[in-house]
Amino acid sequence: MGQMKNQSFWKVPSRFCREGLYQYVFWNMGSGELSAPSDPLMHVVFVRDGVANYGDIIARAGDVLACGVNKQPMSSLCKGLSLFTIDMDFFLFYRITGIVPSLLGENSAEFLLVSNPFYQLGQRLFTLPIHCWVDKIEEQIEKWLGERKYYAGAQLERVAHASQVLFHNGNADLDRLSSQFSISYRQIQRDFLAVLGVTPKEYASMLRFSSAIQELARSNLSEAALHAGYWDQSHMSRDFKRMAGITPAQLSQNEMFNNINKVRAGWQKSMRENYHGDQIQEWLIRENLRKIAGA
Repeated sequence: MGQMKNQSFWKVPSRFCREGLYQYVFWNMGSGELSAPSDPLMHVVFVRDGVANYGDIIARAGDVLACGVNKQPMSSLCKGLSLFTIDMDFFLFYRITGIVPSLLGENSAEFLLVSNPFYQLGQRLFTLPIHCWVDKIEEQIEKWLGERKYYAGAQLERVAHASQVLFHNGNADLDRLSSQFSISYRQIQRDFLAVLGVTPKEYASMLRFSSAIQELARSNLSEAALHAGYWDQSHMSRDFKRMAGITPAQLSQNEMFNNINKVRAGWQKSMRENYHGDQIQEWLIRENLRKIAGA
């Protein structure tokens, strides 16, 4: 994997962490080959400058995309690329857009349509200097959170709660997890595939991989594997090759992955400190009561 040149990078936490919006990130990536590893979050990506070729997607300045919940690395060839991203969980993304990650298809990325609220927001942001973006987005997010546009059914409800359990305990017994909802494990598998495009086991592996990236910043390989929940170092190495395209030992030598490590540290810290499972439950109760009242 080629190294990116002329990078600059910064991130800002959101005040809506409890609702599932974790941070804003600016990347000035320059030109070269970019490989983004497996990622359990959703990202709204605003292309400020340059061009990136990813599969059959060619993203240019002014484009707005959604990507994430990818179980394999996403590789692209970039030229003069700078991006601004909003990092959030899939449940909040659904509340705002009505889109679940499985709809992003095999690429785990799609251009947002003109009717999408994030596309419309992007058209306003592109006319403003970058230092204004975070405040403008926070203002808009607050308005969206007060609206009731999309309703969560039982399937999305189960996946939202189960994903929170897996984040806080990646080695949770999946059969026991499905029994909490009085359904079979095969049903919870179908739920995850329908909403996220991955199985519960794959999602748990993605969370464990993200945790391992953080552990490697402060531990040796064997300790990082143990703390992240792997059986051993070789198990962790296999996941890294599959989800990042590099080995754990190569991680610290790659500048791009060092910045990714900073990004992961930000949203993982926010998720631990602002567990929003209760927020999801409260929102679902309100929406169900609203539907009953309107029936």
